[in-house]
Amino acid sequence: MSEIKIKAVAITEEEYNEYLELKEKATPKKVVKLKKSQYGYTHQCPSCERLVGTIVYNVNVRIISEIEHDNYCCSCGQALDWSDE
Repeated sequence: MSEIKIKAVAITEEEYNEYLELKEKATPKKVVKLKKSQYGYTHQCPSCERLVGTIVYNVNVRIISEIEHDNYCCSCGQALDWSDE
C-alpha cells in the first residue's frame, strides 16, 4: 500500500465559501414535481425553481412524447436527482 502525502494550503474565507457553494451545487438534489404541468414541463429545480427537463416533441403526431431528465439545471447549474420519478 502506497503512502499519500497531503499538503495543507491556507485559503481565504471567501475561497472557502465559494468551495462550499460549489460543493452544494455538485450534490444532487431531488427535483420538485409540479402539481400541474407548465408548458409541458412537469418538474422544477429545487434551488432556483426554474422548469427542468428536456421536452421531446414528436412532430409526426404533434405531441410531447416524453421529458428527458437533465443531470443539471440549465439555469443555475444545480445537480439534479430524478430518482423516484
